[in-house]
Amino acid sequence: MQVTGLGGRVLRRTNGLVFMAKASHLVGGNRLWSSLERDGLRQVQMPKTRHMMYIPRNNLIPARSQPKLPMTAPSVSHQGGREKWKNAGEIQTEEGHAFYYRGDENRHIHGVGFLVNKTIKNTLMGCQPVSSRLITIRLRAKPFNITVIQAYAPTKDYDDEYVEDFYSQIQDIINKTDNKDILIIQGDWNAKVGRDALEDWDEFIGPSCNDTTNERGLRLLEFASYNNMMLANTLAEHKASRRWTWHAPNGQHNQINYILVQRRHRTGINRPKTRTFPGADVGSDHDRVMLNFRVRLRIVNKPKNTRLRFNLEKLKDPRISEVFQATVDGKFAPLLQLDEDLEAITNNFNSVMTETANEVLGKSQRKSKPWVTDFILELCDKRRNQKKKKNTPEGRAEYRKTNKDIRREMKYAKQRWITKQCTDIEEKLAFNNTKKAFQLVKDLTKEKQAKVNSIKDKRGNSLTEEKEILERWTEYCSELYTHQSRGDPSVLNVEEPTNEDDYPILRDEVVATVDSLRSGKSAGVDNIPSELLKPGGESTIDMLTIICNKIWQTGEWPKPWTQSLIIVIPKKGNLQLCQNYRTISLISHASKVMLRIILDRLKPQAESIIAEEQAGFRKG
Repeated sequence: MQVTGLGGRVLRRTNGLVFMAKASHLVGGNRLWSSLERDGLRQVQMPKTRHMMYIPRNNLIPARSQPKLPMTAPSVSHQGGREKWKNAGEIQTEEGHAFYYRGDENRHIHGVGFLVNKTIKNTLMGCQPVSSRLITIRLRAKPFNITVIQAYAPTKDYDDEYVEDFYSQIQDIINKTDNKDILIIQGDWNAKVGRDALEDWDEFIGPSCNDTTNERGLRLLEFASYNNMMLANTLAEHKASRRWTWHAPNGQHNQINYILVQRRHRTGINRPKTRTFPGADVGSDHDRVMLNFRVRLRIVNKPKNTRLRFNLEKLKDPRISEVFQATVDGKFAPLLQLDEDLEAITNNFNSVMTETANEVLGKSQRKSKPWVTDFILELCDKRRNQKKKKNTPEGRAEYRKTNKDIRREMKYAKQRWITKQCTDIEEKLAFNNTKKAFQLVKDLTKEKQAKVNSIKDKRGNSLTEEKEILERWTEYCSELYTHQSRGDPSVLNVEEPTNEDDYPILRDEVVATVDSLRSGKSAGVDNIPSELLKPGGESTIDMLTIICNKIWQTGEWPKPWTQSLIIVIPKKGNLQLCQNYRTISLISHASKVMLRIILDRLKPQAESIIAEEQAGFRKG
């Protein structure tokens, strides 16, 4: 297993369950982001069936002042501190990780968050953004669940009353936490705890700390003793470079970042390996602090995301389109000879279409940041090596120079990429390809839309656990789309249809309907977009004709054609309220064929019934 740093290089190889927490801190803006990430799933044998858990934390310069996030390794998300976001929300990264954050409501200051690796998202029970200085997450584990609190304490510029309010907020969170949970509090405490406090506080700290304790450090010790917690990264003796967590601009070093663990779980702390890791190249004045803790995460069998996105651009190549059609025809040929029920035919149809698309077209690849060049990556390697020499004035000067070079190259590389994209847009417009041109414009100008990770129920209570949130959305959508009122058919004086009108669905009707389907629309639960139906060939039309006729004869629909995916798009207002979202239902494109045929058959009947005065929604 590898613990990989932001520069994309191996920091440490180890076995066990690895958690990586990252935070960004802007000294002038008093801003802190933190994150939690797990790297790897390999388990090792540990006493009492426990396993290793690494919870490091470090502070990063935000991307507005240091555009380095695109240079991260594939196992590390690009989203950890890229924006100085306001309010609270959730961002899904391109790699599938989840970034939960909470910032200031009005200004781009402060801010805390967790970056949860996709490999442990199933163990996440909930995330509660408390304030711009506090956020919590809860993980399923054995024998007890884990609650992690990320904190950013006020600096010395704030008065004592403000500091007391901060500690009161943390205490409120602790009081509401399940007593059985393993509680871990990590953060930038802006406090110095020194060896001069060992005599009075030896139950809560160790020798690996500063020389002296300041007033804020005493307040932290009082808080730790009240909650019976230990400062885990001070327990084992380490050399100075493995104690320091913050480097001042004048070259001085201090330890102000601490990870607090309950004393009752102190045997789970691997003390020699709980320390600062100064070698991590994160372009920050803070170093990574890692907690090595033995715990076992609970295996949660959640349903996997079955959404498939195929590389439909390949179908524009006539040769690939012919291969796709021939493969589909070959697989459908024996199925057309079978006399199966509706569900079996539909399932076979869906399987053949998706399997063939996966074989011939492949899955659509997510696009990473395309403007990062090899030269920029070489500069990152150079900066990583120079960090080891930052303790000397010459080393600090070289490090700052390389840092500036990275920022400059990132800026110019991105500008060149944007210029090329604008040139492509002009070319598309010149050839009247407006759809592609506006898609490029959208890609250049769109902003990441934050997803709120909590929803309020009818009584106004906040729901943070995924199960509760899904139940609330189910309740809301059921109320939204359930209508008991029906029209009175006697008003229209409609004649009963005769058997002569009940003729089977013709193949020509299916062909015309498939050709009329719009491209570029998201697929439903069957993962079959309209782009796969059109080049499917004669056998695809034959299969759809059989399915539609069985529906027409029996009045029953196959299950995949009756299901839909509901997508919620945030609008303005409080995003914790369901009514402030726009719901979009994605249905099967194959089912649209049957729906359109029914609609086309109803239109002549409707025209003969509707009065001349009713002109709305009518042609002509």
